[in-house]
Amino acid sequence: QLQPQLQPQLHLEPVGALLWSLECIFADGHGVSSTPHEIRTIVHRQMPGDPALLPLKVGRSCQEEFFTAMLPHEEIRNLVSREHLQVAASIASPLASGAPVARADGQTPCHFYITNLSGNFTSVNGMLLDGPEKHAQIHDGDLIGLGRIMTTGEGMHYTPFIQLRFTLSGSSLVEAPHLSNARMPPSQASQPVLLDYGATAFAAASAPVVAVSA
Repeated sequence: QLQPQLQPQLHLEPVGALLWSLECIFADGHGVSSTPHEIRTIVHRQMPGDPALLPLKVGRSCQEEFFTAMLPHEEIRNLVSREHLQVAASIASPLASGAPVARADGQTPCHFYITNLSGNFTSVNGMLLDGPEKHAQIHDGDLIGLGRIMTTGEGMHYTPFIQLRFTLSGSSLVEAPHLSNARMPPSQASQPVLLDYGATAFAAASAPVVAVSA
């Protein structure tokens, strides 16, 4: 009797160099700690044929499976705009001597930026981007929040229902040293700066609550 031949299992490596990741560390109504890392992480790669350092747009229409998995309640998930925010990188400017910024390990030094694209706002480390096209520089480990305005007896607060950690772990990019002439990418250079809404409190669920001034 002929034995069926076993088909070899192929272990395919991801295509394209890793640029950065957004790891979900909190989601309203979801047990994040029990969710596999690959499901709760948005990974951005430099794919062959793509323009260099193509920005990453984040939203329901961009990562439908991710938001469906992490925000199972449709009412909350619909608060995520179709295109909610954008993360971009800008290669570091040359040093004052004119020599290019370079590293022996091959990583490319960059500055990183987030731009809010949504009327539902975005927060970064407890600071609120309260309108479309408002932006901020971000760094490895920063926390990005998508949330909603809630009114309590203490006033109005912006409460994230999902938090994402920006990480460069395993990336082909690295944070550039701070330079006084560091600028936003040309397409964002004229946009308004981050608006700080003041002191930040922290809720028991570990999602920050940002006080909104009247």
